[in-house]
Amino acid sequence: MFFSVIIVPLSLMPSLSFIFTVPLDRLLSVCRGTSIEDVKTMSKAYYTECIMPSLCVLGLRSRTETKQDDKQSVEDMRRTVEDWILVLLGVQKDKPISGKLAFVKELFLLEKEVVPKIPGENESFEFYPYDYGPYSTKFARVLNELIRQGLVEAIPIPETKEKNFQFRLTEAGIVKAEEAMKKIPSDFLDLLARKRRGWDQLGHFGITRRVYSRYPEYTIRSKIREEVMR
Repeated sequence: MFFSVIIVPLSLMPSLSFIFTVPLDRLLSVCRGTSIEDVKTMSKAYYTECIMPSLCVLGLRSRTETKQDDKQSVEDMRRTVEDWILVLLGVQKDKPISGKLAFVKELFLLEKEVVPKIPGENESFEFYPYDYGPYSTKFARVLNELIRQGLVEAIPIPETKEKNFQFRLTEAGIVKAEEAMKKIPSDFLDLLARKRRGWDQLGHFGITRRVYSRYPEYTIRSKIREEVMR
């Protein structure tokens, strides 16, 4: 006798426009006189080898499998310097980053301590030792371009000895940042949001001291190393 299972997507039920049949006679014939555990094993193998390829064709994949594929596609994406600047601002979009040097150091800690944990390809900021610790000409160039494009706003900070700015996303920048964040698995976005809050709370001196103490090789040209580390 020939048995079959008819699989019809619910969305197609009204029209019955597509019906797929799967023969089960071979599976049933070997199940007679077989233990329950062996039947379960064979059923699982049959599902994997025969049913699943059919479901893939029909687009009837499980949520878990779809989520796994989505995660894999995210991990395969390449993230640029621009992406990381937007993401760092975007995970705390209502709170600007105060000061360009603090901004640089948060991105430095991001590249050193968070990015290596995230699967996928990431463009490097190419930090190097400079007058106030690690610096990146890529950061300066890309930030200026984001400001020029109206994606990031530089707001002057009043009553500071040197001309300094707070940096925050514009409305258009928030949209762009959300696109960049889609390239990063959600659990790492949560981690980055926590890191950003902690770095902000350190303030300029606190984050500078943390960078100097953890990465002394980037302080060899610093003008303020003795002041920071005493």
